Amino acid sequence: MFGPNPKSQVNAKLIELFGKKHGMQVTGRRVGKQFISELIAGDRVLATESHSDWRKAYKMLKIRVENIFAEGRPLV
Repeated sequence: MFGPNPKSQVNAKLIELFGKKHGMQVTGRRVGKQFISELIAGDRVLATESHSDWRKAYKMLKIRVENIFAEGRPLV
């Protein structure tokens, strides 16, 4: 019927590409009319995306994680 929610998709992509998350977490919050999704490791923000639609903010963060992997950059 429905697939996993967008936040779960980001978590699944992290595990798929980089293995266990090693303390990384995906968070989201609304600031005014924008929803901000972030990838956080410890006290560092590794990636952030924003959009008025929370689903698109998470989908854009998932694309950012894929791009980091494609460039061969480590997350931590």
